Amino acid sequence: VAAGDTLKLNFYAGKDSATAVASLSLGNAAATDQTYTLDDVVSMINTDASANGSSLNAKAEYGKLVISTDGETIGVEANLAGGGTTSLDMNKLLQGATGTVAAATADQSAMKVGDLNIVGSDAYQSDFTGLTSATTGLGLATGTIDATNYNLNAIDVTTNAGAELALSVINVAIKTVDSQRADLGSKQIEFQALIDNNDFSATQTREAESRIRNVDFAKEMSQFTLKQTQMQAGMAMLSQANQIPSMVLQLLR
Repeated sequence: VAAGDTLKLNFYAGKDSATAVASLSLGNAAATDQTYTLDDVVSMINTDASANGSSLNAKAEYGKLVISTDGETIGVEANLAGGGTTSLDMNKLLQGATGTVAAATADQSAMKVGDLNIVGSDAYQSDFTGLTSATTGLGLATGTIDATNYNLNAIDVTTNAGAELALSVINVAIKTVDSQRADLGSKQIEFQALIDNNDFSATQTREAESRIRNVDFAKEMSQFTLKQTQMQAGMAMLSQANQIPSMVLQLLR
């Protein structure tokens, strides 16, 4: 911050918030330039946000200031006072923001709405019924929106957005594989139940057949023994009948 300038940054979180959850003042009316590191800014934001009971959290990540909340919209306001040469590019402070804070502009503000990333293979519908201006600030239109196929080899993972997108794609792929494994496991259980049932039926059939065979064998053996006995008795009677004439002749002699 140039000598004689004071840069005030106010951070807001949530909808319709009129009170900043974190504020910091950089520089002063001193005659010398003031230098602040990224860690200094992170520490000041977190200290003030914590004191105000806000979930807003700042951290330094790969040389960039990263601010996050519990899914809330983030707003930032910059105010420059003094007649020095300090200037602030709002895009450097908040990605996607436009405008520059300088002595001539004095104030600039920007807001960051969370990105909605839908990762999947199916198309989906967007419906803004009841909204006075359906597409304002959303960049969407009603109707069917086709999914975009992402190839992991084509995603630039050297950027935060690319790395997060790659992780999302990988997570969806893992969930898809898990879902398919669950389906296959369910089918496998069903097939195994059918196999077990068929095995049980086959065992019962073999046991029934064995019992029938055993019963038939015993019955036939009984009949065989009866017929054999009858045949032997008949042969014995026939033999005795054949001996009667011989005995009569012997008596006549």
